Amino acid sequence: MVSDSNNIEFSLILTFTIILLLAQLLIALYLLIKINIKKKERGRINFDFLFSIFILMICLSISLILYAHFNFNLTHFDPSNYHLYPYVFVWKLGSLISFIGYTVVLYIIDKDMLEFRMKGILAYIVLLVAIIQFLWPVSQPEDFEFIATLGIVGNIVAIVIPINFFYIGKKTLGLLSAFGSKTILALKC
Repeated sequence: MVSDSNNIEFSLILTFTIILLLAQLLIALYLLIKINIKKKERGRINFDFLFSIFILMICLSISLILYAHFNFNLTHFDPSNYHLYPYVFVWKLGSLISFIGYTVVLYIIDKDMLEFRMKGILAYIVLLVAIIQFLWPVSQPEDFEFIATLGIVGNIVAIVIPINFFYIGKKTLGLLSAFGSKTILALKC
């Protein structure tokens, strides 16, 4: 069973969880340094894309800590314990915090990069899923399965983040090639 701390599978999962947490924190630290550099140049902190990704990395780090506590300490990877009250609250809190990070990024992408063409709908969907998931009463294993499945909807919407980047990148490259090399040189200067 995975819950045995002497098990190689347990050790591998714990190691990869720690590596992922460190990577997220290093990315957050790097973004914080960039945000501070921009703050010194502009005299204030802008709530822009860079700041939203920083918020996302912090939210994902906090939620990973909560998920790790839920899995490693509370439930010991035993699905029959997932729905129990004190444990499920930790899982719900981790999920809520991660979805808040996704909501912020989706909203900023829509506002700043897509010129609010989507009216924040994707961000509102993710936030609504997070709130429903957090407030849904869980007393049976089936209830936990339902809210975990509901979380998939929020994650699918969150996948829109990189898809938006590819769309924006393709659109930007198409505009650059339409205007020719003078535009590229002007952008580099």
